Amino acid sequence: MSTPLAIVGAGGHACDMLDLVDAINAHGHHYEVVGLFADWVPEPERLVERGISCAGSLADLARQTHLAVVIGIAWPAGREKLATAGVGGERQFATLIHPSATVPKATVLGEGTVIAAGARISGNVRIGRHVYIGQNVVVGHDSRIGSFTSVLPGAIVSGDVRLGEGVLVASAAFVKERVNVGDASTLGAGGVLLRDLSAGTTAVGVPARPLTTRGGDPFRR
Repeated sequence: MSTPLAIVGAGGHACDMLDLVDAINAHGHHYEVVGLFADWVPEPERLVERGISCAGSLADLARQTHLAVVIGIAWPAGREKLATAGVGGERQFATLIHPSATVPKATVLGEGTVIAAGARISGNVRIGRHVYIGQNVVVGHDSRIGSFTSVLPGAIVSGDVRLGEGVLVASAAFVKERVNVGDASTLGAGGVLLRDLSAGTTAVGVPARPLTTRGGDPFRR
């Protein structure tokens, strides 16, 4: 029995979702991708090359409540906006895990979460709603990842880390063990975060240092 699935978004990340669904289908489950739904298609030729079409706008999707949905946008704020208001009404959100990812059975996963190829999740990890765990990401034991957070390919989140809601950990970044990252913060690509980071802060570099903050000391330790 197949599950009709709509992918929200029409950019590169949404196209990555197509590959993920293909891999899942090859291992027994079957999602039938109805199409991509978006109000704007940044590169229409990308869809033509993939043999997929934009099936309609977000308003069109809102009227098709029978479809399961996965959000194909990596940016945390966009994921939250779409999940809470952009797709309309009561909705089943698909939780997708690539067959090559390592996810212990006891892992707590919120709805709409996506775990990409090669990701490694250690024991006693709790992951919120609509989280994106990218290719080859490592998440250490006892870590907590808040809803709408994105951890991009190659990043390492060590053990006992707390990532708040709407956090972006960019590609190849590293978060030291027992570090807490506040809501809506960003760790730039390749950054090495050694200290707690306040909410709403962007940090870059090795070691990572803040660029912007909403006020107060961006490092809390």
